[in-house]
Amino acid sequence: MVHIIGLGFDETDPALTGYLKKLDELRLVRAGLISQRLCKRNIPDLLPRALELAGSGQIGRPHFAFAMVEAGVVNNETQAFNRYLGAGKIGDVKVDWPTMEQAIDIIHQAGGIAVLAHPTKYNMTFTKVRLLTGAFSEQGGDAIEISYPGIESGHLLQLDKLASKHKLMVSAGSDFHKRQFHWTGIGKYPRYSSNNPHVLSKLLQD
Repeated sequence: MVHIIGLGFDETDPALTGYLKKLDELRLVRAGLISQRLCKRNIPDLLPRALELAGSGQIGRPHFAFAMVEAGVVNNETQAFNRYLGAGKIGDVKVDWPTMEQAIDIIHQAGGIAVLAHPTKYNMTFTKVRLLTGAFSEQGGDAIEISYPGIESGHLLQLDKLASKHKLMVSAGSDFHKRQFHWTGIGKYPRYSSNNPHVLSKLLQD
């Protein structure tokens, strides 16, 4: 699964709201499966608490991780992912997410720009990153992130060249989710002077 960011869209667009409702449904189904799997490991049913923590947002594994800490199952959220929720663990439930083309199309229908987030974070070789970027462009994508926490300096330059090759705009992002994730912070990413004439974020050149 790759992450696609929507920028500048109309949040009231009917196509978008319908799409998000479908994603909510998929998340709820997935959450139920995660809970069932964890219960088989003699972990208490954490689904009600995870739903409460998610509130009006989409439920995900981080909510289960926090619930595990509260229940005394693990000492911290990192431990929850390492033991139960991370890639390949019992709580790592895959979902039949919408295709990349569908996500791009929905963002466009809502008047937004579709950005491929952190291309080198998907546990794939750079050869596959090239293929991913090409496919993203062919399916109507508008831009890719080329600067974000953890990226290798050499990859940053290569992504910039890839963007130019496929006539994609470039952007930067901190990939910030919450303060407990110490590997990133709001607005924290490598500064880089891009030669791409279509730069979404002027901060790249600050």
